[in-house]
Amino acid sequence: MNVYDFDLVIPCMMFFIGLWMDRFPPKTINGIMGYRTRRSMANQRNWDYANTTTGKIWMIEAFLLLPLVFLSKGLGWSDPDTVLLANTFGSFPFLFYPVFYVERKLKDRE
Repeated sequence: MNVYDFDLVIPCMMFFIGLWMDRFPPKTINGIMGYRTRRSMANQRNWDYANTTTGKIWMIEAFLLLPLVFLSKGLGWSDPDTVLLANTFGSFPFLFYPVFYVERKLKDRE
């Protein structure tokens, strides 16, 4: 596995974890796995909504990230480490966006 393949790790993980959270969300509220915030753990309805919504968003974002990863590889940067860092830091907003979105939706549901 060369350094360019590591750029695909985050989008692939986001897709598979998102698929898992959407299709097989944790059944009961727990502090170990799933989307865990104070608002999402307030009741079972919020818990189910937060986990499935986050899963759906991550699957969509994974497909948005993949073209960006391939585009960054095609820009001709000679240093693979620069490409890896750009893709890693560029994926952070995609990782954290669901938190803000889901929390806002949970607040609206109250």
